[in-house]
Amino acid sequence: IFVSEPEYLKTINISEPNDIFSKCKFMLLEPDNITRQYIDQFFIENNIFIKPEVEINTMDFIIEFAKIGLGITVVIKSFIEKELKEGRLVEIPVSPPIPPREVGIIHDKNKPLSIAAETFISYFTALRE
Repeated sequence: IFVSEPEYLKTINISEPNDIFSKCKFMLLEPDNITRQYIDQFFIENNIFIKPEVEINTMDFIIEFAKIGLGITVVIKSFIEKELKEGRLVEIPVSPPIPPREVGIIHDKNKPLSIAAETFISYFTALRE
């Protein structure tokens, strides 16, 4: 989802949600990141052209930069549920919305999973529910 610190949005004159693409500063993950590639594909498919002001290698940093009002970013919603609930970040609706991604996990059902693998699978299973 697209998010920003609420006060940042107040400083920008936005009449339509998609105005963010022409009026706002963007912070994105670095181009070689798989999540960034997914977002870039979304931009291409929707004729959205932006040049990010900042490119960062971890989502944690990009979330922190958004929380201090440096611009708009794209994050995985489940990573910022607390910030959304507390109002430190707000979701910016765009049309069309970014489609959800699918995650697939393959393992040999004839071999026992490690505790780490079981935890990983249960985490992603919980996200889908």
